[in-house]
Amino acid sequence: MSLSAFSYLVSAMEFLAAASFLVAPAATAQWFVKLKEEDSLVRVVGAMFFVISFLVLSRGMAVGLDVAGLVRIAVWIGTVKSLLLCWWPERLLGRMDRVFTRPAFTRAFGLLALAAAVVFLLAGDHLQGLGM
Repeated sequence: MSLSAFSYLVSAMEFLAAASFLVAPAATAQWFVKLKEEDSLVRVVGAMFFVISFLVLSRGMAVGLDVAGLVRIAVWIGTVKSLLLCWWPERLLGRMDRVFTRPAFTRAFGLLALAAAVVFLLAGDHLQGLGM
């Protein structure tokens, strides 16, 4: 998978999360809390993200300070997080309670997701222009 496709994919997911957290923070937080109780589903989602990360890294693993290198750093972080979701979901998801039990944190999380969506959208546009 190309770096630009990965950036656009992450941007779309972040826009969805941001919209949910900003429009209906309590309902979205409750949905995430219910989701984390579904151990098998969480592991499958982690496996899917690992496959996506693996496909991106199969085209190049080098990190750097340019846009492509910074996106690859995000891919490496995603790879580690997806493996944690597959093997030890309770370690990663246990931290969700702190965010989703406080409405102020939930809205802040939505703003953070919106910022990430914009950054990945711009990165995808830049990388697509470079043919990556």
